[in-house]
Amino acid sequence: MRAIRPGIAMVELMVSLFVVAILVGLLLPAVQFARETARKTQCRSNLRQIALATHEYSVAQGAFPPGCAPNGYSALVALLPYLDHESLFARVDYSIGEDDGPTELRTVRVPVFYCPSDGAPTHLPQLQSVAGTNYAGNCGVWHLLRPFDGAFRYWDVAPKPGTGPPLRPSEFVDGLSNTSLFADVPRSDGTYHRLRMVWNLPFAFGPGLAGLASFREMCGGLPSDPKYSGWSGSPIGRGVPWSNGSITLGLYTHTLVPNAPSCYNGTAVRSAAATAGGFHSRGINAAFADGHVDFLSNGIDLETWMALGTRDQGDVAHP
Repeated sequence: MRAIRPGIAMVELMVSLFVVAILVGLLLPAVQFARETARKTQCRSNLRQIALATHEYSVAQGAFPPGCAPNGYSALVALLPYLDHESLFARVDYSIGEDDGPTELRTVRVPVFYCPSDGAPTHLPQLQSVAGTNYAGNCGVWHLLRPFDGAFRYWDVAPKPGTGPPLRPSEFVDGLSNTSLFADVPRSDGTYHRLRMVWNLPFAFGPGLAGLASFREMCGGLPSDPKYSGWSGSPIGRGVPWSNGSITLGLYTHTLVPNAPSCYNGTAVRSAAATAGGFHSRGINAAFADGHVDFLSNGIDLETWMALGTRDQGDVAHP
């Protein structure tokens, strides 16, 4: 007589599936956390390489690179030979403006300029498929408070307040370890994402602390979906192209704390708030002028954040 094998009861099957679902639910966040940790580590490594390249440049040239050269090129362009991109640097023609430079320069994707946590397209078709960057240089707190009091500044042909030749390490009176050099910034992707845009304020604010406070209040208080609420701005104004040194493209400010919105002052660019930010959980990576890299919380004290953005104001801060 043939033996009858007992089958699996429905209750047992349901219990097994329930246990599997629980295990998957427990493992998935752990896998996602591990992946983001790896991306954050790669981002820190990128910033570390850029900071070390800046120091190699300063040893060779006697100063850090200009934040925005007279013809508009960014500090990242000047650093190319120190990041093993000599052949790409050979395409640069400093005798003409960045906007008029060779298209093949602006469209090249340089891997060390990209944070893997930012899922934006590497090229923007709205700008003839130019490539961007997730790392911008610190140019200070706010242009109408103290022009270019950070690690980088504009080098204008006709000098203007705060502009000038590249800064020497000896000019960092507050200490190289206390002054931000480069930080994470979100890349524009052509959409109206709150942090990937530079928003137009309805009017321009005046200089000084009073103007800064009002400007900061309006920009920082933008709704969660500014476009839906009637705000306008530039959906291609953050980090694209990587070769342009203008504020919001190659330079950022310490006007607002990390991962707050970015805004033009009315429509003025030099007095814009180009805010550091990105897509890591709870904060950003920043490379300092001595070469070390720190992770800074979105909730960092505003006064501390401002102090980290200045090189010679006597407001030494430790993150």
